[in-house]
Amino acid sequence: MGFFRRFLLSTLLLGSLIFFDSFPSARATEAQKSFAWEFLTSLSEDWIPFDPHRYNQAASQSFLAKPSRLQRWGVVGAHAEAAYNGILRTLILKPELLQVGPQGRQEIAPISELKERHGPVAFVRASTVIHELAHAEFDRMVLRPDTFVDEFLAAILVQDVIPWFERRRQGLSLHPWGRVAASEFFAYFRGDFVAFLLEELELVLNFNGLSIYHPQRCFRSRAEGEEGRFNLPIGDMRASYRDQYRIHHIWVQGKDVDLREGGTDPFLEIWQKLLWDQMSMALSQPQSRQDLVEWLNAHPTWTKRLQSCQEARTQPLIFNSVGS
Repeated sequence: MGFFRRFLLSTLLLGSLIFFDSFPSARATEAQKSFAWEFLTSLSEDWIPFDPHRYNQAASQSFLAKPSRLQRWGVVGAHAEAAYNGILRTLILKPELLQVGPQGRQEIAPISELKERHGPVAFVRASTVIHELAHAEFDRMVLRPDTFVDEFLAAILVQDVIPWFERRRQGLSLHPWGRVAASEFFAYFRGDFVAFLLEELELVLNFNGLSIYHPQRCFRSRAEGEEGRFNLPIGDMRASYRDQYRIHHIWVQGKDVDLREGGTDPFLEIWQKLLWDQMSMALSQPQSRQDLVEWLNAHPTWTKRLQSCQEARTQPLIFNSVGS
């Protein structure tokens, strides 16, 4: 009966996602732009396509702090790259991830600035920041639902997901381990997807002769088709990310939790698909490589770089240094 109830709730949520095809609009005005806005828009406009407004809304309901004082208070570990404290509603980031904005307030630095500071590691930092913003979304929006979709997801969390993790509690804990683990699962699902999508972007760019880490450099292309357009073999384009993307490990209070331990739990598979559908409604992320290729072909900066590389291939002397 327990599994049947979970399956029924999952089916209802999936039906609601189909019936209500998006969350309520949350366009950001100048007054509504949070400390994460510049970071989110720089990442979503130029690197991985997603709607930044859901994360912006979560950040608007949270605070931003540096770790030094909070470390002295014991709120965050001394070596933590980033953290979210639900009691204080505070996102805690190291200074190297921050900048002073135009209005003199601390904010998360845009991806262009992070690339200047950290090189390719900037994308790892971006995944970490999204992970912590997802904790804020989980805390402020999923568990305190004001949308039909969040309400169903919260019901599944309380009735099934948190007890599921409680049964896998590792050692003693003064914290509500099941709730903490569920929050980590949600956050890893979101943060790791940034890394997943960047890997997909790298695959498409490399196939077409470009580099994600050195955008001005050109390589030999394996793509066939119309000049000036990104392409992939048809078979590679159609596979659904919803069926492909999974996470198998999470860290909970310093411990590695293998989600596959003890065999494949059908509920875990269902919940990962539910999380994907909820993320799709919230972020409108690509659903396949075809979506990613279409985004690249509509992106003026990336198509210009592609055209420059295609032209350079007829001039071998400058083949590896276009646009430098």
